[in-house]
Amino acid sequence: MKLSQVKGNTWVIEANQLIPLYKLGDGRCVLLDTGLFEEREELEETLLSNCLTPAGVLCSHAHVDHCANNGYFQEKYGTKVALTFPEAGMCSSLLTLKCYFLTLSPGTVERESSCMLHTPDVIIPPADGPFSFCGSDFRIVHTPGHSSGHVCTVTPDNVCYTADALLSQELLGAKLPYNLSQEMAIHSREKLRGLDCGAYIMAHRGVCSGGEIGALIDGNQDLIRRRDEYVEEAKKEAERIRRQAEVDAKTIVGESEIARVARDKAREMVTQANDRSKAIINVANEYTDDALRRTEEAIQQALEEVRESRARFRAVSREKLQAQQARPEEQTGGK
Repeated sequence: MKLSQVKGNTWVIEANQLIPLYKLGDGRCVLLDTGLFEEREELEETLLSNCLTPAGVLCSHAHVDHCANNGYFQEKYGTKVALTFPEAGMCSSLLTLKCYFLTLSPGTVERESSCMLHTPDVIIPPADGPFSFCGSDFRIVHTPGHSSGHVCTVTPDNVCYTADALLSQELLGAKLPYNLSQEMAIHSREKLRGLDCGAYIMAHRGVCSGGEIGALIDGNQDLIRRRDEYVEEAKKEAERIRRQAEVDAKTIVGESEIARVARDKAREMVTQANDRSKAIINVANEYTDDALRRTEEAIQQALEEVRESRARFRAVSREKLQAQQARPEEQTGGK
């Protein structure tokens, strides 16, 4: 994984998502999230190859791509983990963790996501403001919406890690943001306008300057509004169909056999209207699911390509090393 400097002691590790860190000195650092379980080995190797030890994890929220290695670093390095109270509660047991994976069985949650279970050493205060952690002064901005206790962190270099509160410009056209509450997420994004930071890091692949953040927030807000308008139009169309079905049903209702036939026809029309309403909603859901699937496939493909490149690089390196070792032996044999 590549380690890139953003500003001062604030850097990012380029994993499946961007994992920021703040260098404390003496080879120690504070990670702002720990990424996916599948990337644990590469993440740890990146830290060690850059002579860095994780002294702390200031975690934005307890989703699997942000906290899967918190407990591992706690146990192996004595790393101090800080989480907000709502996020800490979700990671406290398999049953509370199932609230995140609502449709999965407890056994599946245990098998696939038990890496998320851990107890934080520090609970982040519920109010915005300064937060001293591992000897450095950070600033916490509570941004609920994506999750209940989601926070953004401003490093001592005045760089803001927005985590999943914002999508990067690159992903605005490729990903529909998931939020527990769209209304709260919109409000949280507006809070970011007034931070006046020099740079902003989005977890899902983006870094922008302070001068660019306003337009990026506008783009995120517009994306949500467009999706809401699409769903609202679908609901209006479904309601129009239902009302028309009722009108048509009342028009043909009469007495005796005619009335009976009319009632049957009315029920059939209402049923068709309900089916069409459901179909419209399903189309909206399928559109969202397809967009998320294509995004996941693109990210997975990119990750596989990176891994294949690394494997080829290692193979070439081994061949060159073997060739270099063979030359002295040939020279010695010739003498």
